[in-house]
Amino acid sequence: MKGMLCKDWYLTKHNLKAFLVLIACFSLGGGLWYAHSSTFMLVYPGVMAAMLTLSLIGYDEREKWNVYCLGMPVSRALYVTEKYVCGLISVGTVLVFHGIGALLGVLTARSAGEEVLANMTLLLSVGLLGQALMMPFLFRFGVEKGRIAYALLFGMLVGGLVVISTVRQADGISLGNVEVSAALAAVAVCAASLAVYAISWRLSVALYQKREL
Repeated sequence: MKGMLCKDWYLTKHNLKAFLVLIACFSLGGGLWYAHSSTFMLVYPGVMAAMLTLSLIGYDEREKWNVYCLGMPVSRALYVTEKYVCGLISVGTVLVFHGIGALLGVLTARSAGEEVLANMTLLLSVGLLGQALMMPFLFRFGVEKGRIAYALLFGMLVGGLVVISTVRQADGISLGNVEVSAALAAVAVCAASLAVYAISWRLSVALYQKREL
């Protein structure tokens, strides 16, 4: 897997620099000017992280790497797993840049420290859900035939906008007679997103095993 991760890093560094620049700019900006940022600016880096993983899969299919690697000691399950690891790394990169921006924002009084945790967990959820929705379609039908994943991605974006707007505008969420803080609600959403991501990985492995290459 280490070799495949290095291959994807070289591919990203040479052919997908625009993704890295956009992720860095929006993540830093969303963290630095949190109080004045639009919800779109806070969600967009997570969407870009998902699109980066999609682009890596697209490059593999275009160059027939996904077929070539099967001639080496690389199973289909390992290939799928590596792409999901790439997805985690891309979302982690978003969080690192956002965290740096948030730290600078707190130090310069541009943002409030208590808002950072809820924002970062929701940003993580958006990135994970975007990939969890897309990748089973991509591994079953391929990038070209899996265009429906794009529609699901933008549907996820709209849903993420609504959720984050609700949490940002309220001090908490009421569930019957129980008041749930915004931070606790964000952590719960994050945990659910991790569970969905794991289920998506298992589903993608099963679907890719049945796909004719």
